[in-house]
Amino acid sequence: LGDLEALDGAAAQGMDRALCFLSLTAIPSWEDAFDRVWACVRPGGRVVVLDVFSEVLSFQGKMVNVTARADIRRAVWTRLATLGADFGQERLVTPPKVGGELVVSWAQRP
Repeated sequence: LGDLEALDGAAAQGMDRALCFLSLTAIPSWEDAFDRVWACVRPGGRVVVLDVFSEVLSFQGKMVNVTARADIRRAVWTRLATLGADFGQERLVTPPKVGGELVVSWAQRP
């Protein structure tokens, strides 16, 4: 548990697992934050990203963005898909009040 923007990947190497839960859409420099998490996970370890995504914002999606200071139009799984092995993804059944769909993605660090 910690602040992604303050994480020192080199100092924290060796984690078996990392979970980014409803966070990357709310971090302005989300690619850098993800890269710091990725650097912490040992080879063979797994990273899971769960976040809200909507290509086109509904009224509820706009409200989520304002309330969470987020951008749910970001496809925050792209770094994971690019860097990881055995990438997988599932789009979950999501109620409309979420503003988009919940997308869970996972990959192993080679």
